[in-house]
Amino acid sequence: MRFAVMLATLLLAAAAATSAMASTGTFEIPKLPGSTQPDDAIGVLAGPLPAGDAVVFGLGDAAGGWSVGIGAPGVPVRRLAAYPPKENAMLDLDASPSRIVVVRHAWECGSCRYMDYRATLDALISGPLTGPLTPIAAWEEGQPCAAGSLCSGQRSRFVAALGGDLLAAIDRCTQTARVTNLATGAGGPLGSATALAVAGSYVATTQPRAQSPASTVIVRDASSLAESYRAGLPAGGEPFSPQVALLADATAVYMSPLGSQLALVVASPAAPSGRVLRVVPFATAIAGAGSGLVLLMSGQGPAQLVPLNGGPVQELAIADLVGVPAFDGRSITWAQRACVTTAITSWQLGDVRPAGPDLRCPTPRPSRAARTLARNRRLSIELACPATGRGGCLADVRLTAIAHARRGANGAERVYRLGHNGVALDPGTRGRSDFVVPAGAARWVRRHAPVRLRIDVVSRRDERLPAGDGGQVARTVTLRAAH
Repeated sequence: MRFAVMLATLLLAAAAATSAMASTGTFEIPKLPGSTQPDDAIGVLAGPLPAGDAVVFGLGDAAGGWSVGIGAPGVPVRRLAAYPPKENAMLDLDASPSRIVVVRHAWECGSCRYMDYRATLDALISGPLTGPLTPIAAWEEGQPCAAGSLCSGQRSRFVAALGGDLLAAIDRCTQTARVTNLATGAGGPLGSATALAVAGSYVATTQPRAQSPASTVIVRDASSLAESYRAGLPAGGEPFSPQVALLADATAVYMSPLGSQLALVVASPAAPSGRVLRVVPFATAIAGAGSGLVLLMSGQGPAQLVPLNGGPVQELAIADLVGVPAFDGRSITWAQRACVTTAITSWQLGDVRPAGPDLRCPTPRPSRAARTLARNRRLSIELACPATGRGGCLADVRLTAIAHARRGANGAERVYRLGHNGVALDPGTRGRSDFVVPAGAARWVRRHAPVRLRIDVVSRRDERLPAGDGGQVARTVTLRAAH
C-alpha cells in the first residue's frame, strides 16, 4: 500500500477535522542578499516548523545576523523579525498554530585553547504569527546576571517548547522550568527539568534524580500544575540527553537508554509505566508527535513515521535534506537545499505527498567580453546562471593569464595563475566573481598585457547537473591592464 494511502487511513479522523486548514506544497526561501560568495549567500537554517497553515523558519548569515520568516505554499515569504550580527549567534525556534517562540544565544571565547567560553547574549522572545515578536526575558554581556557563572558558556540559557498559547521554558541559570499561558498570563513553576514538551492542556518535563544520572518523566496539567502521572528513565551507560514529546491527550513519547541503544517508550495516564514501542539507534531524535504518530530522525538515514498503535513504520526519504524534518501531528515540514536554493515543503498528512522541487544546479557561463585588470589589482568576472534548474549555480572560478605571443625556451606558453574564487547565483540571473590579483601576478600581467585570460568554471554539485551539462565551462577572453 502506498505511503500516502496508509497515512490517510491512520489519520482519517484528524484529517477530517483539519482538512480546511491543509497547506500542502513547496516554496523557496530567497537567497541572502548582498553577496555572491557561497558561504555568505546560502545562510544557516533554523527550522522549518509547522505553524497552522504556515511554516516558520530562521535564516542566519555568516556574520551572525538572523531573521525569522514565515511562508506557505503559494504565499510570499514574509519577515517577522531581524536581529543584528553578533559573533557566534545562534537561534532556535518553536511554533504553534497561534504563536512563535524564539531563543537567541551568542558566545565568545576568552581563551579558545582552554575552552574558556562566555555567553554574550541570551534572549527568550515570543509573539503571534503575524508579529511583532517581543522579549520575555533577555540578557546581554555587561548586564547583571543573578546566577553568576551559570549564565556563561556555549549553551543557550533558555530551552523552550510551545503548544498553542502555552509556553514552557527551562532557565539553565536557575536550573528550573516554568509554564505560562501567553494569552492569560497564568502558569507556574515546574521544578528542575532537562527537557520539556507541551501539547493540548498538558506539559511534560524530564526531571533529574538526585545523586543519579537517571531521570523521571512528569506530565502535568498546565493550568492547575497537578501531576497527571510520572514514568522513570533508567540511567544509561553512555552520556544521554533526555527527549520527550507530548500528545494532546497527555500521552508521552520519550527515549529511554537501553545499553548502547535507545528504547522508544509510550506512556499515558492509563498506562504510566509505559511500553517499549521499538528499539532504535542511540543517535535517534524525536522530531515531533501527534495524531497517534511519532516522527524519528536518525543520522543520515530516512525519517521514520512510527504509529503508536504498533502499526508498520513508514520511511520518508528526502533528497538534499538540510536540518531535520518537523511534525506537529497534522503536517510534516522539511527543507531541501541544492546550490543556492533552499526549498521548504509542507505536507498535510492525508494529502498526496508533494513532488520534490527541481533543484538541479547548472554550471554558470562566463561572459565573452574582454576584461581589464584595475590599478588596485581588482578583477571582476561576469557570469550568468542558466534557468535550467531551480537549484541555481554554485561553482568555483579559476583564472589563468597566458602570454599572447612570447614563449619560453622550451616552447611552452608562459602562464600565470591569478587566483580562484567561488560564486553563488540564483537561477536565471547574472552576477560576478570579484578577485584581488596577487601583486606579483599583477606585475606580470601589466608587463605582458594584453594577454589571454582563461576562465575555468567548475560546478560544486556535479551530481545535480541538468541533462547535457558537463559541470565545467572554460572560456578565453582578452585581458588588458590599466596603467
